[in-house]
Amino acid sequence: MQPFNDIILVGEVPVEIGNLQNLMELTLANNSLTGVIPNAIFNNSKIEFISLYMNQLSGHLPSSIGNWLPNLKVIYLWDNDLNGTIPHSISNASKLTALELGMNYISGSIPNTLGNLKHLERLNLVDNLLTRESSNLELSFLSSLTNCKNLTTIVLADNPLNGTLPISIGNFSTSLKEFVAFDCSIKGNIPIEIGANLLKRGEVNFNARLDCMLFIMKLAMDFSTKAPEKRINMRDVHNNNQKYQIEISEGCLRRLTTEN
Repeated sequence: MQPFNDIILVGEVPVEIGNLQNLMELTLANNSLTGVIPNAIFNNSKIEFISLYMNQLSGHLPSSIGNWLPNLKVIYLWDNDLNGTIPHSISNASKLTALELGMNYISGSIPNTLGNLKHLERLNLVDNLLTRESSNLELSFLSSLTNCKNLTTIVLADNPLNGTLPISIGNFSTSLKEFVAFDCSIKGNIPIEIGANLLKRGEVNFNARLDCMLFIMKLAMDFSTKAPEKRINMRDVHNNNQKYQIEISEGCLRRLTTEN
């Protein structure tokens, strides 16, 4: 069936869509849809794929969003006008591989229950109003995500997280390729436990007053000791005040320079 993408649908998503109990895929992305997402869509036990990104949908996600979605694998809701919080029940959608809620107005803390999503591969929460739990300076949800052994991408940029990175971040699976957390007001140090072998993207960005030197020393050791196929090709590391240029040849760290 031809998806209703790029033909500029307007108006609200019909409530009656929730009556299609055999619906497995709903793709209405890149349109001009407004109003709230009908709760009935999240009560369809057969649906596997929900793609409503790049609309003007508003309202909040229902608190029971994950309770009736045993087969949901992908949910794309980025670039809308959604508000409210991330429901803890989303972790009950146990087959979820991609959760993309970026570029909305979602607030509150990121639930630790996301760590129960054993099949999660992509988590994109960029450009929201998400914060840490008020009782804990440490970003504890990152510790819970270390249980997601298939996770390849975490995008948290442009959220006022205002917390510290837990040492447990070093327990992320080696499948992790991308960790993006600039403009998050992250405090403290980058734990050296993160290990160069965990990040395979060419550039790592943190926007905070972070002490990068221990981390870079760890990178240097990993560059010289890891098997060639496990070395990362890392060009630069940024923090709020400095940019660290790393030059690598033949798998070894040859030069490290800084610039303001």
